[in-house]
Amino acid sequence: MKQRPALLEGAPGRASARAQPSTGFVQANPPSTDEDRPSRTKLYALLLLLLLIWSINYVIAKAAVRDAPAFLVVCLRTMVSGGLMAGWATWLRSRPRAERRRKPRPRPTLHDLPRLLAIGAGGIVGNQALFVVGLALTSVAHGAILAALTPILVLLGSAAIGTEALTRRKLVGGVLALLGVVVLQLARAHAATAPGVSQATLAGDLVVLASTVLFAGFAVFGKRAASEFGATTLNVVGYVGGAALLLPFTVWQVLIHPLTSLTPTAWLGVAFMGTCPSLAGYLIYAHALKWLPASRVATISYLQPLLATAFAVLLLGERPGVGFFAATALVVAGVWVAQRPSTPARRAPAADVRR
Repeated sequence: MKQRPALLEGAPGRASARAQPSTGFVQANPPSTDEDRPSRTKLYALLLLLLLIWSINYVIAKAAVRDAPAFLVVCLRTMVSGGLMAGWATWLRSRPRAERRRKPRPRPTLHDLPRLLAIGAGGIVGNQALFVVGLALTSVAHGAILAALTPILVLLGSAAIGTEALTRRKLVGGVLALLGVVVLQLARAHAATAPGVSQATLAGDLVVLASTVLFAGFAVFGKRAASEFGATTLNVVGYVGGAALLLPFTVWQVLIHPLTSLTPTAWLGVAFMGTCPSLAGYLIYAHALKWLPASRVATISYLQPLLATAFAVLLLGERPGVGFFAATALVVAGVWVAQRPSTPARRAPAADVRR
């Protein structure tokens, strides 16, 4: 998922889609008891931390690709994420079965691995790779608002394969978000001649949009795989498999660009992106979805573009221009309209899936 972890939401099928708005994430099993329920203050503090991690990730990625080749940053980040995810999965398997609180899942066979690898590595590593490359070519403000289209793309993808109905409200939301993208590109063309305004490129915007499409595809097609084998297995296969696939390219990049040539800023970017948005972000999001409705957790997607842009203005000196705020308003409004439940939000029925 890029600036965010590769979680999916809800069990496959229409029932769960009606129960909660689709945000593009798989929800973990809600606990059967409230004995261990954390306080509301703690839950919202964790969501705030998650929002900060995902938002500052744009700035850190942008700073990293200013000091190092984007593809080298992608490769190193993938190695870090893959190693951490493999270690975390090993730790989970080492715990006593009584502490896992979940039914054992079938392990994927060799016949299943190509499908899981295509979904996981393509949707996770591919998404994150294009995200970093795209940010090297465009501004943080544009990258953040284009990534915010994920819920709309998930809705469209779910409707295309018949797992979610495309209602009039969702169509209106999609049109509003599309208008926001049009305004964003019109503002970009105007900013090309405006002094002091951050320079964004059409090529960079298209690459970031492609990364968003990949993540939405992962959310749509990963539901069944996550329900069958568990979302943890899907993500481990994605991260570790992606790291294995990129290993030859990593060696090639290191031979061309020795690691000793990387600046502290580039190393910080690799370490942060490989650790916080991926593993830490996943754990926080999965924990929040245990106790809060997905519609409430999804409010992060409304705030992230504005906070990421604020960080870029303060730390990178970007000036997004007036058109960006109009585009942001349209995209956020579109996402809100499309995701807004037609009935009062309620906790989804227990779904035997998790990241």
